[in-house]
Amino acid sequence: KKRPHFGEVFAKGRQGDQDVHEDLIFLSKDTLSPGIVRATALSLLSSYPAKKSFATLETALSDADALVRQTAISTINLLQFDKDATLIFPLLYDPVKAVRIQAALSVAAIKNLKLTHDQKEVLDSGIKEYISTMEYSSDFPSGRYNLALMYHSLGKTDKAIENYEQSIKIDNLFLKAVSLDPGSFDFLFALADHYIKKTGRTMPPWWPIK
Repeated sequence: KKRPHFGEVFAKGRQGDQDVHEDLIFLSKDTLSPGIVRATALSLLSSYPAKKSFATLETALSDADALVRQTAISTINLLQFDKDATLIFPLLYDPVKAVRIQAALSVAAIKNLKLTHDQKEVLDSGIKEYISTMEYSSDFPSGRYNLALMYHSLGKTDKAIENYEQSIKIDNLFLKAVSLDPGSFDFLFALADHYIKKTGRTMPPWWPIK
């Protein structure tokens, strides 16, 4: 049986069609496909919280393609599995910066980590590298949004809100784009909850659901 074109698979995957779960897994592992195709297939596995998805993502963490590794890290976060820091921590040593900083964001979000002194230094270095990278692109809404994600992970919610608000000031359409991402809801809810408790007001003006 001929497999469908990846475009068809992605279209159905974005709708959460269970019939393409196996096709997405196949595409993510198909080394004959371009890295961007494989990475996109991995990202869509966030809609399929099954053991097969997690096993596929875990394998992808050691893939030869940096984009695939980076996407595997971010997608594992969205799947809400109990994250084992030992799974992602080695990627803080990755030779590719984009992978290292994605790993830093992921590990920073894991609470009650027990790290050795050396491991803490590596994580701190990764966090600094992430923040430095995003500050360099802070003229763009995505840079500010990514800073907000990191500060939220670090428990610095005021700074997270500040950067998120800046992202909207740079481009007010960015709010709509973020609201379309299912993975952003928990993050935005946490910011809104902090905002309400601190100000005593109702939902913040940047809350995407009116």
